[in-house]
Amino acid sequence: MLGDGSVTSKQIQINLNKVTEKEYQKFVNRLIETLFGIKPSTLYKKECNGIRTVVSSIELSDFLSKIGLKRGKGKKVIPGWIFKKKKYQLACLRGLIDTDGCVFTHRYKVSGKIYSYKKLAFKNSSYSLIESVYRIFKNLDFHHPRITKNCKEVRIENKKDVQKYFQLIGFHNSKNLKRYLE
Repeated sequence: MLGDGSVTSKQIQINLNKVTEKEYQKFVNRLIETLFGIKPSTLYKKECNGIRTVVSSIELSDFLSKIGLKRGKGKKVIPGWIFKKKKYQLACLRGLIDTDGCVFTHRYKVSGKIYSYKKLAFKNSSYSLIESVYRIFKNLDFHHPRITKNCKEVRIENKKDVQKYFQLIGFHNSKNLKRYLE
């Protein structure tokens, strides 16, 4: 909900890419059914390759609001209770990376030798969310998280930290998992 989701007074929505995140969208729908006992609707947005999961439920919207997920398009903030337990931080970070994160290969050449390794990035327009993701990485003892100059990304660029993310947290979004394993 914090990444590609939104909460209104009457419904929740999660927007994903229908080409690259179709399997992840199925996972999200099953998760909603398991957690809340509600079968979500799926809407396709042809003009932008989008797929939207929608749950129309005032009760669910009220519940999510009560646990700290703000309604509307305002500033997104990770609720304080998530910082109280490691397992909540792990799950929150996985969800954010699965929706608004990516794995990419950094390649460069030094003295004729080509170097190549994986990096992890979380991108969002909410600086408060960027800061919170950085804080979770630090809480989980990642050694080198970095907020980019434009303050729109948190990156994990150290090889050991990227491996630690994969082993400790992992991915539910197969798009990121495939990129990591390539």
